[in-house]
Amino acid sequence: VKPLTTFSDLHGNWRYDTVLATAEIGLEPHNLNDESHDVRWVHWQEVTQLDLHPSFAKTWPQIETLVIQLVN
Repeated sequence: VKPLTTFSDLHGNWRYDTVLATAEIGLEPHNLNDESHDVRWVHWQEVTQLDLHPSFAKTWPQIETLVIQLVN
């Protein structure tokens, strides 16, 4: 995995960090933890079709802007 940028969603004394990265084809997600209900690869244009965590759904438009900048 090659990290490209990080989006931080600040909430006072805590935050969500979304890391945007590239990965080689065939890389399988792993290392689930108690905060992960589902881990899988999804094309970025299909993200809004998923049942997203409300906080992530709220910030997705900002993250999507970063993705578009990275793919262009």
